[in-house]
Amino acid sequence: MAPKVYLIDASPPCSATLMLAKAIGLTLDVYNLNLMGGELLKPEYLKINPQHTVPTLDDDGFIIWDSHAINLYLLEKYDQRLHFDSGVAFSLLLRIAKPIRLKQTKLIPDNLKGEVRDTYGFLNAFLEGKKWTCGDKVTIADIHLAATISSIQLFEPITDSYPNVQRWLSNCEQQSWYQPNLKGLNDFNNLFTSLINA
Repeated sequence: MAPKVYLIDASPPCSATLMLAKAIGLTLDVYNLNLMGGELLKPEYLKINPQHTVPTLDDDGFIIWDSHAINLYLLEKYDQRLHFDSGVAFSLLLRIAKPIRLKQTKLIPDNLKGEVRDTYGFLNAFLEGKKWTCGDKVTIADIHLAATISSIQLFEPITDSYPNVQRWLSNCEQQSWYQPNLKGLNDFNNLFTSLINA
């Protein structure tokens, strides 16, 4: 069931919530309140929002108002692509890189290679039918994931089994915002190549 948002179209804070939902690909059940008809002051609305402001979000009984609070909530709950980087992809990169950096190994264990393939598989599925991880527009999730995935693929290349990931990373590499990653990626590659070949 889609989260329900009570709003007034003419309200900029309501527009901000609608824009965020669109940016993260979240469908909302939108209920337009009649401001001139006094709907914000009706008992049934005051029951869920005693401040009688808009927007108000009802996510399966969890009620929240104020567009800033709503947007943060929606971003944390529904834009999980950023958390996919912090909780899965970057964590995996650390588990691959740390033992090599500490000179404990020169090889990536098979179980971690399997996790890399799983990570590519998840990302490939996220990207199905989309240009970017959250839809048609680049988000912070793409930026973080581009830095992480471009580094992971130095250890375990992205194969043709993950065409969406290949396409997405190629798209990232064409963006002006990707350019600062090039020096760091080159330094990362040189460091780990020297450690593996030492």
